[in-house]
Amino acid sequence: METLRVHLFGGFLLERGGVALPPIASRAGRSLFAYLVMHRDRPVNREVVAGTFWPELTDSRARRRLSHTLWQIQDVVHTATSSYLEVGTDTLVFDSESSYWLDVEEFDHQYAISQGSSDDVRIATSYRAS
Repeated sequence: METLRVHLFGGFLLERGGVALPPIASRAGRSLFAYLVMHRDRPVNREVVAGTFWPELTDSRARRRLSHTLWQIQDVVHTATSSYLEVGTDTLVFDSESSYWLDVEEFDHQYAISQGSSDDVRIATSYRAS
């Protein structure tokens, strides 16, 4: 399985096998995917997500919008071997055991290695090259 590359710095971009994937159909879908990948260390409550992303809607309409948005995400990232999201009755979580690369995670890793050295600018510009 090829690695899903997630770029959040400099604009939202998903790649697999060196090829950009089609964009997730809605801004809410892109934002939700980014939110889930950034909070990959713990499941998030579906009701909380629905209320956060669609506060102007009734609870039932917000839940329907969430379901539709999750479908938009899966339509782009899902493969035969990974869906990248674990969608439960009450919770959602990005599958951090799936094959993925995240630019923010790479940046954090490189920064930790540098331990705040004067090479910060070099690290910030070189993470894209990896």
